[in-house]
Order: sequence, then C-alpha cells, then structure tokens
Amino acid sequence: MPKVSVILPTRDRVELLQQAVFSVQAQTLPDWELLLIGDGASAELCAAAGELAARDSRIHFHNRPHYGVSAARNFGLQQANGEFIAFLDDDDLWLPEKLEKHLAVFDSSPDIALVGALTYVEKIGEDNRHITEPKKRPHSDRECSYRLFVECDFLATCAVVLRRSLVEGILFDEGMRVCEDWDYWVRVAEHHPYRFLEEALSVYRRHETNIGNDPVAVADGHLLALDKIQPCRRQGITHGLLRRRKAYEWYSIGVLWMDEREFDGARKAFGRALCLQPTVGLDRGRDSEEAAWKRLLKPYRFWFSCLKARISNTMRPQP
Repeated sequence: MPKVSVILPTRDRVELLQQAVFSVQAQTLPDWELLLIGDGASAELCAAAGELAARDSRIHFHNRPHYGVSAARNFGLQQANGEFIAFLDDDDLWLPEKLEKHLAVFDSSPDIALVGALTYVEKIGEDNRHITEPKKRPHSDRECSYRLFVECDFLATCAVVLRRSLVEGILFDEGMRVCEDWDYWVRVAEHHPYRFLEEALSVYRRHETNIGNDPVAVADGHLLALDKIQPCRRQGITHGLLRRRKAYEWYSIGVLWMDEREFDGARKAFGRALCLQPTVGLDRGRDSEEAAWKRLLKPYRFWFSCLKARISNTMRPQP
C-alpha cells in the first residue's frame, strides 16, 4: 500500500499536466501513487497520460466521461489506496519537499485529519510569468479558524493533504462549480483537528482558463458554501460572523453587476447585503484612505443609483 495517493483530475492541458506530474515525481518522499483522472480527456491527453503511466508504475490513468472536477476527485477518492490523500490540479505544481513535510506533521499527531500549507502564486501567459509571495500565515488558532471557515481562497487544492481513515465517506459536492474544495475542507475541519504549515510548498498557477477569472461565479460559489457552514462555538464561527461574510459577498456581486450596467441585479444584490449587515460598507475598502462614513454610506448610494437607473429604463419610450 502506498503512503500517499495523489489525485489529479485532467482534461486537455497536456503540457501543464506533464509539468504537474514531474513535480510529483520530484518528491523527496517516493512512496506514492498518482491517480490521473481524465474528465472527458482529449485523445492527445489520453496518449500523453498513457505514456506517463507506462514509464512509471506508480502512475495510473483512468479516463471517464466529462462530469466535472468534483466527480473526478470523488472517483479518485474511491480508487485511492494510500494512508494519506493529496490533491493536485493539472495546472499546479508541488515543491520537492511537499509530501515529506506534510507527513511529518501527521506523524506528530494521529488525530489530525487535514494539514494545509501556504501557496505561491504564479501568473502565466504568453509573455508574462512571475512568482508572487504567498499570503502570510494567520498568527493565532482563532485567526486560522476564521480564514478556513469564511475565506474561500485561504487553502488552494494543491496545498492540502488528508488522513484517509478520517475522511472516508466525505465527498466533494458535485453540484458546486467553484469553491468545491473550500466546502470540502470546511466539512472535514468541522469534525476533526487540522494544522497549517508556515511555508509555501506548492504553486498555484493563474492563467486565462482559470474559473476564478469569473468573479461573479466565484462570489456565487462563496455564498453557496457559506450557506452550508454551521456556526461552531469551538471554532469561533458565529451566526453573526457568517451573516457578515454573506453580506460582503452580496455587496461584491452588486459592484460587479453595476460595473456591467446590470442595474436591476445590482440593486437586488445591494439590498440583500444591507438586509444581512446594514454596516457592510465598512467591511469593504478597509485599507483605503476613504473615510469610514463614506464607506458606510456607499452601498446605500449604489442601491439608490441602481433604483434610479431601473426607473429611468422602465420609463424610457420603447422604439
């Protein structure tokens, strides 16, 4: 039985897939199996994945119909044989000591179900490629809990390793298009202890095909995941905190719709934000030099502006 089962969904990014696989093969801990799960993979990718598997007996390729990344990961969970589970998307990378350092934390505490780490971000394009520094680790256990339970982008998929015996039966929500990984981490952390490493051991790669490039879809995913989170006194997660975060997401959606001149949708989003948290304006733009009273009033002004625009459009004579 391998020590770690690595689950890697893939579809049609051959060059990026090869780079991701090479980063697994470069691990200082060699006792792993790599499950390449084709999600309706192209013929070119099937050929490349088959060749990778033929060259390394630790790599196994399964191609399935295109049901989405969550279904692919769930299939990988069912096929996994390792004591631990790690995830890697086909456009991301691991640093060589990733698995070794995660497993050292698991060895210190047998009750830990999840170990996360920081992540570098690499922006790639035709002529733009650079590494940015990872976000700083939270300073306290309470801050860790806050960021894990209410911030979607705290833990990238490539930054997490799980103890399989403690997560058996927990599957990714196949109805979620985005933030499905965050939803999974929360459901694990609601019932089991978790830890975080203070260093970056993976590289999350941003490019034009990332689903995260659709900010409205991401905000919708945040709201869907937040609706599933239950308050937890032990973690410091209260009803009020969740309402405040939902209000912030609705405010963000309102701004996005207003920028697209979708004034009716924006007005409804601002209305929901203000119903959840009348002072939601104070939570946005905290780092700006704008006066607090102006930030407080801004969503109200936006709501009224969208209402005026809607009335104006309704009263405009039709051609």
